[in-house]
Amino acid sequence: MNEFLEQLSGLQHMQIQEITSATAEMLGNFILIAHITALVVGLLRCFLGLKLIKVWSALECFAVGVLLGCLPALFVDLLPVATLILMLVVGLVFAVLGVIFSRVGMFIVALVSGIAFATFLFMMTGSIGLIIGLVFAVIMAILAAIFRGPIVIIMTSLQGAALCARASSGLLGYRNLLIELAVFLVLAIVGILLQFLMKSKEMKTKEMEKAEEVRADYSKEIEVEAARSILDEEDDE
Repeated sequence: MNEFLEQLSGLQHMQIQEITSATAEMLGNFILIAHITALVVGLLRCFLGLKLIKVWSALECFAVGVLLGCLPALFVDLLPVATLILMLVVGLVFAVLGVIFSRVGMFIVALVSGIAFATFLFMMTGSIGLIIGLVFAVIMAILAAIFRGPIVIIMTSLQGAALCARASSGLLGYRNLLIELAVFLVLAIVGILLQFLMKSKEMKTKEMEKAEEVRADYSKEIEVEAARSILDEEDDE
C-alpha cells in the first residue's frame, strides 16, 4: 500500500513538473512572438508611418471607439452581449470617421504614438519622463490635426523606434539602457528622414502629373483653336 502511494505521489509530482515545463515553454513562445510582432510593427511604424496612415487611423480609431463603447456599462446595467455589440458599433463608427476625416485620424495616431513614446521615456527616466511624454503627446496630437503630415511622420517614427528598441532588448534577452537609447536614436532619425524623403518624392510626382495634365489641356486648347481658325478661314472664303 505504501509503495502504491509513493508511486502515485511520484506520478503526480512528474505531472506537475511536466505541466509547469509546458506552461513555461508556452509562455516563452508567447513572449518571443510578442517581441517579434512588436519589432515588425515598430519597423512599419517607423518607416511607413505616413504611408500607411489610413491603416493606422482605422485600427487606432477602432480601438478608441471600443474603449469609449464600454463606458456606458460602468453606469448602466447592460447585458454582456449588449455591451460587446455597443463596443463594436462605436469602434466601427470611429474607424470610419478616422479614415474619412484625415485630421481626426491623424490626431488619434499622433496621440497613440505620443503615449507609447511617453511609456518608453518612463522606462528610461521614470515618472518625470512619463509626465513630459504625456504633455508632449497631447501637444503633438493637436499639432497633427493642424499640420497633419509632418507631425505624423515625427510621431510615428518616434513610436516605431521606441518599439524596436524595446523589442530588440527582449529578443536578445539582455537589457542595456544605452543600447536601447542608441537603437532608438538611430531608427528615429533614419525613420524621420526616410519618411520626409518619401513624402517629398510623392509631392514631386503629383506636381509632375498635374503639370502634365495642364500641358495636355493646353495642347488640346491649341489644337481646338487651330481647328477653329481653319474653319473660320474656310467660311470667309
